[in-house]
Amino acid sequence: MALSLDKSITIASKPEVVLEKLWIRQIVISTPSPLMEGSILLEYGPWSGDITKDAVWRNSDGEDITKKIELSTLYGAMLEVPELMIAFNAILDALKPVESYVALKEAASPVS
Repeated sequence: MALSLDKSITIASKPEVVLEKLWIRQIVISTPSPLMEGSILLEYGPWSGDITKDAVWRNSDGEDITKKIELSTLYGAMLEVPELMIAFNAILDALKPVESYVALKEAASPVS
């Protein structure tokens, strides 16, 4: 039911935003065993590259624009997509340095 307003309301339009980057919101990797196929879930969306601004998950119409990649054949995909193998190996290569980082942070934290 439409009613008349005593005073009209103006809603300012938002300025156009250029989004040239991607922001990965979620990476879930499951590798239960070397004998069982692994899987990966990636969720990502457009981002301006401005660290003070959030990524954009909905367009101006409110539609979800999150992109999602789900693979239930991680090991097979790594054989066919060299960049995926490189990324996975980079995670493995980072394990020891990250363990050292965590150990240093824990050693520096006062025990309550």
